[in-house]
Amino acid sequence: MKNSAVYLIVLVIVLLFSSTVVNAQTPTMKIGGYVQNWLILREGTEGIANAPALYTSGFRIRRARLGFKGDISEMFNYNVLLEFAGSQNILLDFASTVKIDPAFNITVGQFIAPTQMYETSTISSANTECLEISDIASTIYTTMNLDSYRDVGLMASGNIDMVKYGAYFGNGRGRFNYASRTGIISRKFGDGLIGGRIDIEPLKNIIVGGHYARNNQESVDSTSSGLSSKKLDRQTFSALVNVSDASGMLIRAEYAGGKNKDNPAKESSFKGYYILFGYKFNPQIQGVLRYEWMEVKTGGLVTGEHQTLVLGGTYFFMKEEKEIAKLQLNYFARTETSPTPSVDNDLLLLGLQIKF
Repeated sequence: MKNSAVYLIVLVIVLLFSSTVVNAQTPTMKIGGYVQNWLILREGTEGIANAPALYTSGFRIRRARLGFKGDISEMFNYNVLLEFAGSQNILLDFASTVKIDPAFNITVGQFIAPTQMYETSTISSANTECLEISDIASTIYTTMNLDSYRDVGLMASGNIDMVKYGAYFGNGRGRFNYASRTGIISRKFGDGLIGGRIDIEPLKNIIVGGHYARNNQESVDSTSSGLSSKKLDRQTFSALVNVSDASGMLIRAEYAGGKNKDNPAKESSFKGYYILFGYKFNPQIQGVLRYEWMEVKTGGLVTGEHQTLVLGGTYFFMKEEKEIAKLQLNYFARTETSPTPSVDNDLLLLGLQIKF
């Protein structure tokens, strides 16, 4: 522990004195956030055995977020994001970035890790075309043991001409799981979540990229009831093509897959994709269509397979050419073909988002 602290202090001193961009710039702060309110018009849930399907409707606060970010100097910035829609653990982001060069920056803290799909690593939840992310994107980030897409760790990132990259090393235990006295009391150095993503823009408005990640660790945690062991052996990957243009057209496709070998006797794998088409008829109206498919195997046998079709539209409320709110209507039609055919499993959702 003492040696690690010394190394960290030396690194900080080297960065401070080797940089030529630090000055007496006045610290800045930008405050913003957004609230998402949902009205579930109809949700059908597959019945158990021969029981009839269940239906529900009602209201939900999906997200209520408040953020603070800014620069301490030309070299250092910070980002804090809080979530008030849940009953506990309101901290989402708490990270600092050392801006060494546009091609190389270091971020440390709790933040969105680049070890996942473009849909979750790059697109903010305030800017998604559909009210819910694809099932394959959700499976990727939960397989990587992330929490709200986030983890605690260290990231190197930057832009080099047409290339944007992020390389990550972290605990691989999601939010609020730290080493030593705050949870993880035994684990070898090098264990955890390692990976990253790269996105290339060879032509304007065309992006190709992908991610790879592995979460491999054997750790011992301190709990209120004593000690508990945890073993993770997981890998995921994805590939992306994203095309957009000034006319308002958007085409995005992602293919992804992964394996979970925590228990070799019950090894599982999954794969899937989604294709999204969007079109803005004018600055205020956008239509969207998304098709997705995913398959899960356990022990080499298919244990789950489903397809989902999403139809939707968005109306943007603008003020001085800036979005201040949007109203989204989405219909999700889900069909499960394995292990048993579905009867009724759909969702009609109306969402209102206000940004400030």
